[in-house]
Amino acid sequence: MKNLDNLYEDISILHDKRFLEQKEKNDQLYNKIRHLKKSIISTPIEDDDRDSLMTNLYRMSTRIISKKNKFFFF
Repeated sequence: MKNLDNLYEDISILHDKRFLEQKEKNDQLYNKIRHLKKSIISTPIEDDDRDSLMTNLYRMSTRIISKKNKFFFF
């Protein structure tokens, strides 16, 4: 019975450790995403460049969608 208690305690400790490590990773990713969002918003882009960027993104998205639709119709 004592061995079972020790095993349970070891598992609990490992679980807590894993939880904390995962929480730290999530926090780091959240901070990185927040930083990237701020840099995107604060980056000065000329109107022409912004329009060009949006046009390119739109074209890419329509290509992806059309490829997906073609894939499903075959």
